[in-house]
Amino acid sequence: ESLFEQACRDGLEQRLDHLRSLQEVSSDLEQQYRERLDMEIGVIQEMGFSGYFLIVADFINWAKSQKIPVGPGRGCVVPDTKVLLADGREVKIQDVEVHDRIITHLGNVLPVQKKMAYDCDEEIVHLDAANETLSLTQDHKVWAVRSQTCTVDSAKTRSVVCKPTCTCYCSTKPFQQYRPEWIEAGQLKKNDFLIFPRTVSKNKEIVFDLLNFVAQQPHLISDQNSLSYVIGTNRLPTQKIPRHVAFDENFAKLLGYYIAEGWSRLGERRCTVGFGFHQQETAYAEEVQQLLDAVFGLESRIIPHKTQNSQQVIAYSKIAGEFLAALCGEGANHKHIPFQLVTTGKDELLKTLIAYLFRGDGHDGACNATISIKYSTTSPVLASQLRLLLARFGYWTKLLKRKREKENWATEISVKLAGRQLLQWNKDFPAFHIEQGQQQFYRNDSFYADSRYIYLKIKEISRSPYQGKVYDITVPPDTSYIANSMAIHNSGAGSLAAFCMSITDIDPIPYGLLFERFLNVERVSMPDFDVDFCKERRDEVIDYVRRRYGGDEHVAQIVAYGSMKARA
Repeated sequence: ESLFEQACRDGLEQRLDHLRSLQEVSSDLEQQYRERLDMEIGVIQEMGFSGYFLIVADFINWAKSQKIPVGPGRGCVVPDTKVLLADGREVKIQDVEVHDRIITHLGNVLPVQKKMAYDCDEEIVHLDAANETLSLTQDHKVWAVRSQTCTVDSAKTRSVVCKPTCTCYCSTKPFQQYRPEWIEAGQLKKNDFLIFPRTVSKNKEIVFDLLNFVAQQPHLISDQNSLSYVIGTNRLPTQKIPRHVAFDENFAKLLGYYIAEGWSRLGERRCTVGFGFHQQETAYAEEVQQLLDAVFGLESRIIPHKTQNSQQVIAYSKIAGEFLAALCGEGANHKHIPFQLVTTGKDELLKTLIAYLFRGDGHDGACNATISIKYSTTSPVLASQLRLLLARFGYWTKLLKRKREKENWATEISVKLAGRQLLQWNKDFPAFHIEQGQQQFYRNDSFYADSRYIYLKIKEISRSPYQGKVYDITVPPDTSYIANSMAIHNSGAGSLAAFCMSITDIDPIPYGLLFERFLNVERVSMPDFDVDFCKERRDEVIDYVRRRYGGDEHVAQIVAYGSMKARA
C-alpha cells in the first residue's frame, strides 16, 4: 500500500514540475491535483487494487525502457475513414490534425488531443448503413441501439424491425426500451441501429467585417463604415461598400443563391459578381438584384443569353467579389456554407439559406412517383455540410455519387431526401415549396429520429482479413467522434493515479475525465487498462511478466469468447 502511494505522489511531483516549467499550473490547480490524487489513492486502496496498479505500471514502464512501442489499447478504423469536423467538412482520419475541432457522439464540438496509428493484422468488420461503409476492428465500440423485430405475429411483420415510425398496432412496443449504448463492432447484428448526433447551434448574432476578407492593398480605402478601392494614377474612387455585413434574412438568401448559382471573377481593376438562372427563373434573378442592393448597395442588370435558355445577373464590385469568394469558396467544386455559420449561425436563418440553395441547384421531385427531393453539387464539403445541417433539423439524407461521364468532369453528388420526413418540409423550408401529393405508404424503414439523434439501420455486416495501418484519435472528455456518418468510441482513462504512474499519458484534470467511470466502489469490478504493445515485440513483454512474477504459476493469458443467440 505504501509503495503504491509513494509511486503516485512521486509521479505527481514530476508531472507538476513539468507543468510549472510550462507555466501552466497555478496554486489552486496544484491543490486540485493533490485532492484528486488523495481521493483516487483512497478508493484504490479500499478496493484492494494497489498491487494491480504497481504490476501494470511495472511492465508498461519496462516496455518503454526497452523502446517497445506502447499505446492505449483500443479499436481502430482503416485509412481513408472520414472524420466529421465541426464546420461540416469531412477529413480522412490519417489527415486529421491535433487540435482539429470535431463532433462527438453527444453532438459536442471538441478538439482532437492525439492521433494514433498502429499496424494491424486481424479480421475487421464492415458496417453498411446510411449509404456508407465503416470498416473497423472488431473490438472498436460503436454508439448503437440493439433492435428487435415486430411482435405482431403475421407473415408481413415477423421480419419487420420495430421502431417509433412503425404504424402497426401492438401492446408491447419494443422500441420504447431502445437505449443507445457502446457496443463492440463485432457484436453488432444486421438491423441494429447506428447513431448520428443532431448538433445544436450556438445561435449567435454574426456580423462579418469585410476588411478581414479583402486583399490588403495600398489602393484599399477603409473607415469604420465602408470600404472602397481607388484606381489609376488619378486615384479615382470606386463605389463604397458597407464594411460590416450582418448574417440576416437578406444575406442568408443571397448566400443561398451565391453558393448554388454564383461566381466571382476577380480582375486587377474590375471584378464581376454573377449569378446564373434558367430563363424561366426571372423571379429569382430579380430577387437577386434586390438582395445585392439591400446587402451591398450594388446596382446590377439581368442579361439574357443569346442562344441558351438562361440568363445572368451581373454586378461589378471587387470588394463584394473578394468577400463572397473568400467566404464561400471559389469554383463549383469548392463551394461551401461559411464555416462560422455552420457552428454558430441562427437556425432559422440557416433554414432560409438552405431553402435558397435548393432554389438554385435543387430538384423538387414534382415528377417523381413517390415523394423525394435532392440537391446536386460537385463540392464534397457542401454535400457533407448539408447532411449535417439537415440532420440538425431532423432530416436524414443519402449522399449519392454519379459516375463521371468524362475524365475531366467533377463527380456530382446528390443530397437526397425521401419519404415521410418530407411531410414536414414545407413548414421548415417554405421558400422551397414541394408538392407532397397523395401517397399511402412510405418506405422509410432505414432510419428514424428523435430530439437528439438520427438512428441508421445496419443493412449489411461483413468481415474480411486486413493487414496494414489502422488509426484512432483521442477526443476528451466525450471520447468519441463521427466516422463515415456513424458515432464511434475512443478510449480515455480517467485516472490521475494511472497518469502519475505513467500507465497512461492522458491527464484527466484538463478534460474533466471522471475517475468514477474508471473505478467505483459501488460497482465492484477490476479496473481495465487497455494497452497495446508493438506486435513484433509483444512476446518480449509477456516473457518479462513471466520472469518477473513467477512463470506459469502466477501468470496466465486469457481469451474472451462471444456467443450468438437467436433473436425474438
